[in-house]
Amino acid sequence: MLRFAYNLVFPFACALAAPYYLWRMWRRGNVSGAFGERLAWYSPELRARLSALRAPVWIHAVSVGEMMLASVLARELRTRRRDLDIVITTTTVTGRQVGQKLADDHLVLLYNPLDWWLPVRRAFGKIKPRLLVLMEQEIWPNYLWQAAGRDVPVWLLNARLSDRSCARFKKYRKFLRSILGKLSLTVAQDEEDAARLADAGFPAHTIFSAGSMKFDVAQLAAVDGDLAGKLRARLGWRAADRVLLAGSTFAGEERIFLELFAALKKQHADLRLVLAPRHVERSGEIEALCREFNVSVARQSDLSGDAPLTVTPDVLLSDLTGVLRSLYELGAVNFVGKSLCGRGGQNFIEAARAGKPVVVGPHTRNFARLAALFTREQALIQVRDAAELQVTVSALLADADARARWGAAARRVFEANLGAGKKSAEMILQYLDTARTSS
Repeated sequence: MLRFAYNLVFPFACALAAPYYLWRMWRRGNVSGAFGERLAWYSPELRARLSALRAPVWIHAVSVGEMMLASVLARELRTRRRDLDIVITTTTVTGRQVGQKLADDHLVLLYNPLDWWLPVRRAFGKIKPRLLVLMEQEIWPNYLWQAAGRDVPVWLLNARLSDRSCARFKKYRKFLRSILGKLSLTVAQDEEDAARLADAGFPAHTIFSAGSMKFDVAQLAAVDGDLAGKLRARLGWRAADRVLLAGSTFAGEERIFLELFAALKKQHADLRLVLAPRHVERSGEIEALCREFNVSVARQSDLSGDAPLTVTPDVLLSDLTGVLRSLYELGAVNFVGKSLCGRGGQNFIEAARAGKPVVVGPHTRNFARLAALFTREQALIQVRDAAELQVTVSALLADADARARWGAAARRVFEANLGAGKKSAEMILQYLDTARTSS
């Protein structure tokens, strides 16, 4: 009955929500012509590529964050088994752009089918997976129903639930129990997440913890080469120049940092600023804001070639997706945004990897346990407002020993938590080997 009702209502819900999502895609410059893939209508080329795969592992990653997790998992799997066939599906254009570099003869990238019975059934029929892996919280009923009907195990990796999500799952536990019961394995980020997932109605006997793969995502910066060094040379910034970096910034935070930069530049003539907004489609308004503050600015997307710029800019505006984890290596002090003007904060693990002081604002609700871990180890500086931010950054810029101490602590916590991607890959390969032996 639940399955019938869900598939009856889903098309109407999609039709009602379509104008909003189309508007948001247009606003972010993400209008895509690949609607056929979202209905599992694949081109002859894609059908041929899928037919060439041998019972692949299907990994679903909704957007950029989950695609980075999928990238970690895919790299770990392919390191151990080069000929393993993989299909990765994503919902967003930006997610697909991030994942595109992974595609080859053994890895196919697709947009995920809408969670209605007909597209999902078509997708399963074309992909023919032997394992479906969902990242973090991607619980889609028709995926689970189709997988169960085809005896395809479904694993949920890097799983976590916020307090709000947990309360929502508990409220509808009676309806969700039959859906969640189709998960073969749930791998939580830590023991607290494992307990919360069990309390929310996920089958307790399927839940294990293996650490957070987000630490491994940050480690992917090692495969980007010396991006920070190349940018410094291209911009004409000297090795001695100190860089204040504001990453994943939210509306309003760029103005705070331009005001801060103007104040601190009087004390530190060698100071440079990097602004990396959470949504790159805001780059135009941020560039205009830099002009308002009368500072020279260069967009990262314009820095092609190797020759230094003829005019050394004060500010680098990062308007590219998927590079922030490498940009943090530029900073003498790194701030992680949506924590001063936004609500909830952003992930600061990538900043910790760089081994530089990590500063956040008061709003870190989305990463409360992570903030508690780093704060306990004296590896994170949390300020209450813009005034305290200025005092803190000024003190750090003036004290190299303090910067080294805070940076080393952040790096130490980061290194202690690596390895979840490797554990997950080894679990998958062990399952595949066992299933092949028993078949």
